[in-house]
Amino acid sequence: RIILSIGAVGLLLINQNYQGYDNLDNTSSLRDGAATVTSKDDDDANKDRQLRKPQQTAVEEEPQLDFAVVGFEKTGTTFLLEVFGNHPEITMPVKHSPDAAKICVRKEEGKETLKRWIQRQQQQQEQRQLVEEATSNSMKYGVKCSEMIRKPLGIENWADVSSANLIVGVRHPVEWFQSNYNYRVMLHHKDKSTSNIPSPHKLTDHHNCWHGVSTIAAQFDKYLQQLGKTPLDRDELSNLLDTLPTSDLRI
Repeated sequence: RIILSIGAVGLLLINQNYQGYDNLDNTSSLRDGAATVTSKDDDDANKDRQLRKPQQTAVEEEPQLDFAVVGFEKTGTTFLLEVFGNHPEITMPVKHSPDAAKICVRKEEGKETLKRWIQRQQQQQEQRQLVEEATSNSMKYGVKCSEMIRKPLGIENWADVSSANLIVGVRHPVEWFQSNYNYRVMLHHKDKSTSNIPSPHKLTDHHNCWHGVSTIAAQFDKYLQQLGKTPLDRDELSNLLDTLPTSDLRI
């Protein structure tokens, strides 16, 4: 599903059925929803192995994330965090909290942190229901990581959370560049940094970048292509490789 709003900021709601451009083995192809063909002999062998297996207890279902605001920065993602966070049936980690930082940055630790956070929220919700005698159990769980769409490790994180919807904010590239540049200048003075502030004109040559401000970073379509939702031909893939910095690539 895709939602677009007309104005300075647009929102894309992408149903997360991640498919990358790498060669998928059997495990990852199952994760991505691809069908695996097996022969009758394989089926018989599998049934025979199942008969010889001891009965196992049911595995506890892992907590699931419902949605994630994954980018782009300076497109209204903090506003969404405030709106969603104030909804009575939505729970999200507070901005800049330790849980949010670990979920957004680290792959393995982030996955475990996310699991523990959802479990805590579910327990608190159950306690509230007991106190308030509520019958509704429709709480949704989300996170906001506004730069994850730019990070290959972040894309891998969301590939592991296959049931989550991704919410992506977009904006007119020129307005995004201006807003991000002004924001970085403000932080520069707030932090009392002694380094020089580059002219915005020096950041428009596709080579220079200052604290994430560059014309390449404004090409949102290039980063969205890495989600594998759009088929790329050889020329488009070559253009993607030539455009994005190697550190930002996940294909």
